[in-house]
Amino acid sequence: SLHSNTVVAASNEKAATLVLLEYLAEVDRRRLYATLAYSSLWEYVHKALGYSEGQASERVGAMRVMVKVPEVRAQLEAGKLTLTSTAKLAAHARRENLAPAETASLLDHISGKSSREVERVLVSCSSALQKPDRARAITPTLTRITMEVDPEFLALVERVKELKGNPALSFQEAFESAM
Repeated sequence: SLHSNTVVAASNEKAATLVLLEYLAEVDRRRLYATLAYSSLWEYVHKALGYSEGQASERVGAMRVMVKVPEVRAQLEAGKLTLTSTAKLAAHARRENLAPAETASLLDHISGKSSREVERVLVSCSSALQKPDRARAITPTLTRITMEVDPEFLALVERVKELKGNPALSFQEAFESAM
């Protein structure tokens, strides 16, 4: 019974998210947020509706791509696209300045994929250059290292974790062990 109720609740949440996106499209079309003294739809979603900054960005981005590319709505409704994947597609389409037809074509490539798989598809067709490795002090005793790695390197890190018998090992601990 608990499992069945949980499945129903998850289904209801997904349907409610789709309805919310449709309402947001109409709020945006009418610029209702401006008449309520909000400077943007994002501010309205964040402050008036109480979503976190990240949640507001996801919903606004997903709604905008859904309006420009109607096929997105069908994919969301069918469960072949998540809100997160839709937001990633929206950000990519905006960054790359894609036409609706190009975005729809990408939709075919990401439909049914996990969020990580979607990221890989979008990165593979991105015009942005890869970021260079960086080391930046974040506290007096800690430095953040940012680097791009290929799948083979990532597999080696996972192998170190496996050999140490701890899949939850941090990257720092895995690197220290390997070095």
